[in-house]
Amino acid sequence: MVMKQLLLPLVIVCFCVFNPYSHGQTPENIRIIEGKIVQFLSGTSFEFAPETEGTIQSGITVELPPDKRYLMRNIKSFQHQKWRISIMREGEKSIVKSIYGLGHETEDQADPVPPPLYIESTEKTFPQHTPHSRSLIEDMQNEIVRLTNIERWNNGMRPPLKDNGLLDDAAQGHSEEMAFDDFFAHCNIDENTTPGQRVTSEGYNWNAVAENIAAGSSTPQGSMNQWMGSQGHRNNILSTSYRALGVGYAYDPSSSPRDRYDENGNCSSNYLIGPFGYYWTQNFGRRNNVYPVIINREEPETDSRTVNLYVYGTPISQYENFVATSMRFSNNGNNWSSWEPYNPDKTWQLSAGNGVKTVHAQIRNSSGSIKTATDQIILDGDECESIMTFSNETISGTQTYTDCEIIADPNVTIQGNITFEATTVTLGEGVEITPGTIFQIMMTN
Repeated sequence: MVMKQLLLPLVIVCFCVFNPYSHGQTPENIRIIEGKIVQFLSGTSFEFAPETEGTIQSGITVELPPDKRYLMRNIKSFQHQKWRISIMREGEKSIVKSIYGLGHETEDQADPVPPPLYIESTEKTFPQHTPHSRSLIEDMQNEIVRLTNIERWNNGMRPPLKDNGLLDDAAQGHSEEMAFDDFFAHCNIDENTTPGQRVTSEGYNWNAVAENIAAGSSTPQGSMNQWMGSQGHRNNILSTSYRALGVGYAYDPSSSPRDRYDENGNCSSNYLIGPFGYYWTQNFGRRNNVYPVIINREEPETDSRTVNLYVYGTPISQYENFVATSMRFSNNGNNWSSWEPYNPDKTWQLSAGNGVKTVHAQIRNSSGSIKTATDQIILDGDECESIMTFSNETISGTQTYTDCEIIADPNVTIQGNITFEATTVTLGEGVEITPGTIFQIMMTN
């Protein structure tokens, strides 16, 4: 992205990036609480009992707004788990702004290295595919991440996990080592490295980590079915103790007739199994006080500029001390929306034009400390036709104007600190940029 700064009047047509910030009414306060649903009171409201340090408090009545009433069926299906909700007072009512499941207490006791899962093929040789390209491996990784977040939503409305490149590297390395060094285990039998050691060696300084491995299935869905059918692996997938996920996939068409198998987790081979051909790894992680932002539950692509963000901002562990109180967003890391009260859910618009889009998020705590996170998604299918027109008027103050196309023509005076963001910007006749004005146009190549 290229930024142009114009200090003199001129006429210019450019192809630019569009960042439509949300300037809707900001709620005065949002309260985030954890607890249990006591009972359902009507089609749109229920009694919610906050939990503080393990003690259940008196219930309060909360109500789903019209745009969230479709969630009621799911909420009822998972009533008895723990929930985190954000509520806002509107008159006499407490309106639910977001609601996410935190699972049952027993699920938090997930096994960080559940026993390996495999499907043993009756075939002794595997198809001689061409070597897997980096793009194909990334497709497999993305699909496992996508399916994981679908399972998290379908099984309790859990927050999504953020794909993390360092965890990807650790998981990919382990899948390739299992495939090409002929073993199947959480511990690398040749090097005696554990999941935690592999993750650390990639530079991910973790406070919580877990690993799922599977072999034998040729598809992401098949491997997810294996994991979701096993309680230990399922618990890892659904656990809210983690915020990040990395995935590894490897295929060895010349796989050894048998793989060394570590049955009891002591990093030594007990007997031979296989052949498998296909090897999958999931690495789950959490770094204390590191809060990701996630676009569309980590779907790799979208055909709409309007996306849903999930913004982490509340502690999971007792060792975390950062609590977000406000947040803001940007499509370029320079021009930011206004600060607004923190809420995990945010509807946002990407800049115009197809391609890789980055959303920047900042959260701020009560002391003024700020944490920044980014996420990316591919926009494909944007048909931008809206036009913003200025004529015979003065544009002043500190403002960012965004649309598909912006036209200033004729007789427009620009003063202050003004930014135009659009796919096309036209400055016509009689456009005056007053002395001292900072006029910026955000452009793509």
